Amino acid sequence: MSLYGYHASLGLSAAAKMMPKTPTERFWEKVNKDGPIPEHCPELGPCWVWTAALNGNGYGMFWLDGQMTLAYHFLLGPIPAGKERDHLCRNPPCVRDGHFEVVTHQVNMARGVFGKRTHCPHGHPYDGANTLIVKTTGARQCRACARRRMAVLEGPVTADKPPE
Repeated sequence: MSLYGYHASLGLSAAAKMMPKTPTERFWEKVNKDGPIPEHCPELGPCWVWTAALNGNGYGMFWLDGQMTLAYHFLLGPIPAGKERDHLCRNPPCVRDGHFEVVTHQVNMARGVFGKRTHCPHGHPYDGANTLIVKTTGARQCRACARRRMAVLEGPVTADKPPE
């Protein structure tokens, strides 16, 4: 029997099942477009939830070209150097293109959970007088806690060690 005759004998649906799926087909079969609508920004519309493998932070993982990648990278493509995607809906398994914005790390952190904190873990306020901004990351640090860390590292002031 010829190859054509073999596939014809299987029927169209069985033959189609034997054909390898494209990456696009594999991607979309793992997406549920009826996800939740973000409470804090309902104007974004429903999330498109990744239903396959998730990484430790809850983001979808997709096997592509012999390696694992974040699922939304497949859909959205590359981003400029020094930028990252801000997940506007704050739902890690979401892959909907309109739920992302390309921003700097500093902007992403300021918009996220860490940026909304008003006090450090030790209760000191994050205000103009008590907040350091790390130039390389944009992260905030508490000045009072930084002073305390430095005092511990430098040790107590003694007669043998005068203050600097």
